[in-house]
Amino acid sequence: MVELVERYLIVKRGLYFRPNNCGYTGCKSKAGRYPASRASADCGETAIHEDDAPEFSPACWPETKLAERDARIAALEAENFMLAAGVCINPGIHGLVGDEGGNPVCTAYQALQAEERAHSDALARIAALEAENARLREPVNLCETPEVAAMRYIEQLRADEGDSVTILCDDPEADSRDKRLAVECCGAWTDWRELRFYGESVLQCLAKAITARTTLQTEQNR
Repeated sequence: MVELVERYLIVKRGLYFRPNNCGYTGCKSKAGRYPASRASADCGETAIHEDDAPEFSPACWPETKLAERDARIAALEAENFMLAAGVCINPGIHGLVGDEGGNPVCTAYQALQAEERAHSDALARIAALEAENARLREPVNLCETPEVAAMRYIEQLRADEGDSVTILCDDPEADSRDKRLAVECCGAWTDWRELRFYGESVLQCLAKAITARTTLQTEQNR
């Protein structure tokens, strides 16, 4: 019997086959669909049903995942714009649609907005982590004393106009050692609210403040 159902993705070396056997891809959306019998175990190939295949293959590069996510966000933004304008994007329906009569446009729009926010939050978190990773990879000056490093952190936290750093007194009644010391920061990046950062040393408190500042500024600039 001839197998006509082509609903399987072929995986080899952690990547999907593209359509018509034209190379490999890490993205499910760009993968070809084949009969399950197309996979050859002797060649290290396996077949996975499209309903069970993950969005990205095991060997998909992180850069590819980010690019695909960015493209998805751009598509969602365009789709949201059309939905907000009342333009029907269902190819089975023509013309403009409204919200009367139980039309699913509002529900779809809300779902797309939620998905877009989730993607945006994920990208903001990735950007913040990348910024922190880059900071942590900066060459360490082994000759720098903790006092000098602390002053350097303070200068960074006070770099913008109006920003302030306050080193609080030791708290001998703290519940734990990592709550004994603290610094408070206030500035545009904190929305002019005093944020407190705890640690076992002043340097550790300041380092946590630097990390938080980098994360918040990255999210605010998106």
